[in-house]
Amino acid sequence: MASRYFSDKAPVIASGQQFKLGWMIERIGKVEATGHDLQNWQVVGGSAAAYFDVDSRTGELRYSPDLLLLKDQRFQHGHWGDNEATLVVTVSDGINTSQPVTVKISLPDFF
Repeated sequence: MASRYFSDKAPVIASGQQFKLGWMIERIGKVEATGHDLQNWQVVGGSAAAYFDVDSRTGELRYSPDLLLLKDQRFQHGHWGDNEATLVVTVSDGINTSQPVTVKISLPDFF
């Protein structure tokens, strides 16, 4: 759906966002951005893109059922140091798409 507010400015995702994956893994957090009619949030890269997703309408971070495989892959391939994973996300206003921004997710010690 196209934005109700025509603008030649793309949405801007706030930089430096960090989230923490808790023991219960119920809720991770919502990626914040500025702009009108934010929609079509996407994970477009990052060290843990296969294990996390973002709700396309709200920007709420979600984990994949494959998340438990993360621990095994992490130790086998050494992809994550210091218990931190990254996701690269974008968002659209229906016309313009933001620049990709990296968000960090701190993983619990059991990872």
